[in-house]
Amino acid sequence: MAITRVDINPQVIRWAIEQSVEDIALFLSNNEMVTQWLSRETKPTLKQLEAFSLKINVPLGFLVLDNPPDEEVIQTSFRTINNTFPEKPNRELIDIINDMTFKQDWMSHYRQELGWEGNQLLGNLDQRQTLAESVSRIRQWFPIFTPEGLNASSQDSAYRLLVKQLEDNGFLVMRTATIFNNTRRKLDPRVF
Repeated sequence: MAITRVDINPQVIRWAIEQSVEDIALFLSNNEMVTQWLSRETKPTLKQLEAFSLKINVPLGFLVLDNPPDEEVIQTSFRTINNTFPEKPNRELIDIINDMTFKQDWMSHYRQELGWEGNQLLGNLDQRQTLAESVSRIRQWFPIFTPEGLNASSQDSAYRLLVKQLEDNGFLVMRTATIFNNTRRKLDPRVF
């Protein structure tokens, strides 16, 4: 039986590697077969392409595109260790933000179907209020910021209390240590 090879665009393979690998030279030196694909010495089999897709966490469908996909640049704010935003978001960051955005949109539509009118707290603070007035209002909404809430028995119980208060006020709180519930794709705390 003849082996079927897949005609791929080396630019797409290079894009996929750049999306997923920090040290491209090291990756290529350890994956001679991929280097041959890039130079068009050989074409991958479907099985090889599937294995490559799993290795670099890029969907197989992306690898057979004619050209690298145009992905939106992530424009969001979040805290990281030392408050540094990565120069180039890695595949994990892109995937987790896309996953959270999908879940947020789903929940928004679901709540609209249930007749939920939106979060009453958003937009309730006014820049004309003094800092003390704003803090007082936040403490009313979230009692964790009162002396009683700050006396929680552990960080974990304080976190659970804060999450409960946020959810009781209509906020969607997401917490995960993996990407797409894949235990092999753990989040890197330096990026998140």
